[in-house]
Amino acid sequence: MSEVENSSLAELTAVEYLINFSRIVDEAARLIDYLVNAYVDGNDVNKLYERFREVKTKAEETRTIVMEYLVKSSEVMRYSRSYIEVVYDFEKIIQHLDGVAYRIVLLKDNNVQLDRELVSTIRVMTSIIRKQRDSLELALSKLTTAPRKIISDLNEVVKLEEEADDLFRRITFQVYSKLANNLTGLMVLKDIIEYLEDVCDDFRNIGEEIRYLALVRGV
Repeated sequence: MSEVENSSLAELTAVEYLINFSRIVDEAARLIDYLVNAYVDGNDVNKLYERFREVKTKAEETRTIVMEYLVKSSEVMRYSRSYIEVVYDFEKIIQHLDGVAYRIVLLKDNNVQLDRELVSTIRVMTSIIRKQRDSLELALSKLTTAPRKIISDLNEVVKLEEEADDLFRRITFQVYSKLANNLTGLMVLKDIIEYLEDVCDDFRNIGEEIRYLALVRGV
């Protein structure tokens, strides 16, 4: 097998690994939605958080497998560094979502009640996150076969991140005004919103790495 064929095979495998990793991220994001619903309905959030930790463990194991593959394949993959950066960003997303999940547990344990508007904003941000992930999976699935067709998917990731930034700026004032007399609730909710915004930023960074990989393919 020629060097070019080896490189192509390695990239196809790497992309498949990244798609699988992104699906674990989606599983984690869906659990955030479930945690929010359980919190609002007054149901047990601790069991859901245990499920989240299981997903986090799966993500960590996947990260190790993917990184080992990328390192071993780096000699035949011309742009392995970009794939590695995507793995790092997926890992950061899982860490940030874990921060969100844990703080939802803290809200419940400390009997902090959020009003409907604040809860709705959290749900909007998690919806943005899942849409970003969906667009990135579409882009990854076409990267090696139709790189010219992924630019619109990547532009959607950027657009969604800008929506999240705007929402973050607006909700920050709401958090301070509505929880001014509840220091615990203020600190915990502020962390949740910042972590969610960080996830949106991480997805945008992944999108830019994928854009680069598409461009070097001659888009």
